[in-house]
Amino acid sequence: MSVILFVIFSLLGLCFYVHNRCFLSAGACEAALTGAIESHRQDGVPLEAARLRAKERASVGFWGMSEVNMQVQETGKEWKVTYTGDVFTLYGGLRWNLKIQGEAKKIFPVQRIRKARIWKGD
Repeated sequence: MSVILFVIFSLLGLCFYVHNRCFLSAGACEAALTGAIESHRQDGVPLEAARLRAKERASVGFWGMSEVNMQVQETGKEWKVTYTGDVFTLYGGLRWNLKIQGEAKKIFPVQRIRKARIWKGD
């Protein structure tokens, strides 16, 4: 009976870990993309927009996760959003550390459209 309970609780803990990891990965990529898109608006504030989106995604309750930290940085031609946190396991008070990073390259829509028109011959 103890082996069966160990397997069940291990699978349950693994499911929570995978859920939190997937959700934070999507949030990190979304926040990085928001910063990349917002950087080309005339009245845009890209760093604040990316931080706001990252904070919004990190504020959703993650079951079993503590100390969720985020970091948003702009590096040259990329936006990087990093989440870190701890997920507890159901046995022994152990914790798994999560470190998730989402990246998005800055896009230059005007130059891209011009290049596309040049290739077409417009």
